[in-house]
Amino acid sequence: MTGRPSLPSQPTASPDLPGASAPPPPPPAEITYTGQLSVDPMAQMSFLRLCGRIPSVLARIARMSWAVDRAAVVLLGACLITTSLAAAGQLAATAEAMGPLLTGGTVRERLHAALPALIVVAVMAALARTTGALQAYGERRITPKLTTESDTALVASVCNVEAATYYENGFHDRQEAAEMGVLRTHVMVGDAQQLVASVVKLVTAGGVLSLIDPLLLPCLLLAVVPAGVGASPPVWTARSTSRTSPTATSAG
Repeated sequence: MTGRPSLPSQPTASPDLPGASAPPPPPPAEITYTGQLSVDPMAQMSFLRLCGRIPSVLARIARMSWAVDRAAVVLLGACLITTSLAAAGQLAATAEAMGPLLTGGTVRERLHAALPALIVVAVMAALARTTGALQAYGERRITPKLTTESDTALVASVCNVEAATYYENGFHDRQEAAEMGVLRTHVMVGDAQQLVASVVKLVTAGGVLSLIDPLLLPCLLLAVVPAGVGASPPVWTARSTSRTSPTATSAG
C-alpha cells in the first residue's frame, strides 16, 4: 500500500513574531463603462444640470398621471392650492395674533383680543391636515395605476424589439435603466408632490412675510438656504457611492 507523499509545509508568518503585519485590504471595486453606447450618463451630470431638468421631469410625471387618473390629478392640484392658502392664512393670522398677545393688559384681555386670529390659525391648521389626508388618498390612487402602466409599457417594448437589437452595444444598459425607472414609479408621484408643495409653501411664506415686513425676507432666506445647501452633499455622496459600490458592480 503506497502512501501519498507529504508536501513540505510552507512557512507562515505568525502574528506573534516581531515585524509581522496583516496584508493590506484590496482596493474598493469601481464600475467602469466601456463601449460606444455604454456610457454612464450620471457621470456627466452636474448639480446645476440636474436641477435644470427638474421642470421637464415634473411635467412628464404630470402627463403620465393625467393619462392614468384625471380625477386624482385634479384632486392633488386642488389640495396643493388649498395647502398653500392654508399656510398663508396661518402666517397672516399668527402675525395678527402677535400684536394683542404682546401688548399691555391682563392675560384675559390679551387672549380675548387675539381670539379671532387664534381661531383662524386653528381652522387653517385643520384644513391643512385634511388636505394632507386627501393628498395621500390621491397619491395612492395614482401610484398603482402608474406603476402598472409603466411595467406594461416596458414589457411591450422589450417584446417588440428585434432579435438583432439585443446584440447591439448598449442595449442592455438602456433596458436596465428603463427597469430602474419602473421600480421608481412607486415613489415618483409622492416625491414630485412633495417637491412642488415645498416650493409653493416657500413662495407663499415669502409673499406673506413681504406683506408683513419686507425685512423678514432675509430671515427666511437665512433659514432656508443653509438647509438646502446642507442637504445637497449627502445626496450627492450617496449617488456617487451607489455608482461605485461593489453591490452596484455585481448587480450590473
